[in-house]
Amino acid sequence: MRHLLHGRLDVIIREIDTLPSLNEWNFNLCCKELYLHITGWSVYTEITLIRDPMKPRTRITLGELPKMKAEEGVKVLMLVWDDRTSVLDFKKNGLMAAHDQETADYFKNKKVNCVLCPRNPDDGKSIVQGFETSTIQVAGAATGQQGQKRTILSFVGGIDLCDGRYDIQEHPLFSTLDTVHKDDFHQPNFSGASIKKEGSVAWDVLLNFQQRWEKQVGNQLLFSSSKLDEYFVPRSTVATTNENETWNVQLFRSIDGGAASGFPQDPEDAAELGLVSGKDNITDRSIHDAYINAIRRAKNFIYTENHFVRSSHGWQAYEIGIDIRKNPNPTLIKDKIKIEYISERLVSF
Repeated sequence: MRHLLHGRLDVIIREIDTLPSLNEWNFNLCCKELYLHITGWSVYTEITLIRDPMKPRTRITLGELPKMKAEEGVKVLMLVWDDRTSVLDFKKNGLMAAHDQETADYFKNKKVNCVLCPRNPDDGKSIVQGFETSTIQVAGAATGQQGQKRTILSFVGGIDLCDGRYDIQEHPLFSTLDTVHKDDFHQPNFSGASIKKEGSVAWDVLLNFQQRWEKQVGNQLLFSSSKLDEYFVPRSTVATTNENETWNVQLFRSIDGGAASGFPQDPEDAAELGLVSGKDNITDRSIHDAYINAIRRAKNFIYTENHFVRSSHGWQAYEIGIDIRKNPNPTLIKDKIKIEYISERLVSF
């Protein structure tokens, strides 16, 4: 996890002109909404969301917050990664300390709809092949006259909703072990940018959740298209490149038909939507394609920062010398991504 302490602000790129306060995402979670969607490789119910020692400590936990909202009538849907290494009465929190079984038990018989989902629900062979960026999505509060439509807000990345030591910009190793980070270990070896999405791109996050929920659970509990039109501000149009001083924010993902609904089965139809076919599956590899596009356009340097460089859909058995279906947790993958610039100077970070 990564937190911004003492009012520090790194970079904000938004589709609107106003800037949010650093705690705006927490404020929106506590406001009255119509729905609350949460996804993550771990959603640990015992953590608190604000941990800045310079601010009053909030005692409401990540488990209490969805329960409170559900009791208020908010539709709360959660998709939590199903860690196959978590075993009841043996190692309930799993090898990855995801606490998925504990999370499911916590919300059992509550108004919160919590579903544990594996990386690939079709074959159930996945153990530690998948990683998922944490997302929180809410229906923004209506303002102005009564009955005014609401906007959709999405918070993506930045803070992993997991057990373990969180990170800050200073990246202290030892100085906070007796205070802020006391009894707060393991340390996940990744941190990402926290992004609040509004406008058209927030609808993309909603669509991603809907596709995943329909695949795992069905279309029950989701807002219908007519309800979305009734309650929410319509999706804004995407600005063209001819419009000056206008930003578009794009959302890329790596997901296949085993985890998301609505993918066409015909390879030609899939290709028209920018999807790829192979291994008897349809895959959205837009992250992969976005990387290639950015690398090819680079003139002087390339800077990439990512916990994973290559998703599991591209793994080949001959590359790692084992059958992935028999050993779903390969630890050595031969890197075959090479960038060649002949007679050109290019710096890569």
